[in-house]
Amino acid sequence: MQSSSLRGKSSGINYRAPCTSAEDHPCEIFKNLRFWNTFFWPVGLNLREVHPGQLSLVEISREDMFTLVGQQHQRKATTLLNHLFRYHRCLVTVHLGDHLLIAHHQRLCDALVQSPSLRKLRLRIWSIDPRVLQSFAVALPRLKNLEELECLIYLEENFCEVLSEFLVNAGSLTTFTLWSHLLDAPGGRIIFRGLMRNASITTLSLHLRIDPNGKEIAEYLRENQTLRNLTLTADECATFDQTQTVLRLIICSIFRTTTLSNVRLEKFRMNEANSCLGALLFSKNQSLRDFHMVKGSLYTDAYPPKSALFHPWLAAFRKNKTLKKLTMELSCFSVEQCRSLSLRGA
Repeated sequence: MQSSSLRGKSSGINYRAPCTSAEDHPCEIFKNLRFWNTFFWPVGLNLREVHPGQLSLVEISREDMFTLVGQQHQRKATTLLNHLFRYHRCLVTVHLGDHLLIAHHQRLCDALVQSPSLRKLRLRIWSIDPRVLQSFAVALPRLKNLEELECLIYLEENFCEVLSEFLVNAGSLTTFTLWSHLLDAPGGRIIFRGLMRNASITTLSLHLRIDPNGKEIAEYLRENQTLRNLTLTADECATFDQTQTVLRLIICSIFRTTTLSNVRLEKFRMNEANSCLGALLFSKNQSLRDFHMVKGSLYTDAYPPKSALFHPWLAAFRKNKTLKKLTMELSCFSVEQCRSLSLRGA
């Protein structure tokens, strides 16, 4: 593409200019963000300053934005991204989604691995096109300085192997987030094999089906000594009763840990036995400082339990002296039980 086609909207701004970022002044690109975003906004991206002197390329949400964007505009945006990735050390965060990757995955991946300062990467790839995943399978092992990786992705076996190996060798990675509601048991075993060998991740967020992956989740939590912050969202397809066995394993691993300080559980639906076990183990836990459990239920019928069923949790809240913050839905309890909770510190 001719550079003049990009200069037209910018009164002669040269997008090929090198990064001028330094400790005492920001890059010249900060003066021209509106020009860059003229090309990025139509393809769902926004270039913005997140910290002084640091840029973040993030996705913006508009359901209809891609229907009117032609291939020529996508090519222009890709040309700018190619230069931005390769030459701007002020760029530290990148979000990429299907809309550009499907047509330009090879070019973008080739440029991304040359980024001098990339620290945070978010991939949203629901395409089942094997070429897109293959491009990232080649690129991922070369992103050796990543500190945060978020994958919203369709995971097939080959990419699971690549991701697992990346987790083993990612010594700088401290935060890992995985969204994959179709992850099956074989794929889960591959990924958790890599997680088990990682010693740098301190913050982990998993949004998975619990039934096929529960044993691996429980084993990982039981053995891990570096994790401090955990988010688990149960994207459940199995029946309520089918999930309770693996849910019990996860509950035991979470509350028996001595390293986790911040736990968020979402969409966890427990039967009475697991709820009582969770309350008992919670009462004995001495590492948790922040516990958050929403969008789930503590009992089979999901209605406020009778006092006899509620008593284990009330006793646990009173006995646990190390917790600093508790977040639970009021729908789990009756009005009288909520009043009892308010007396915890009395």
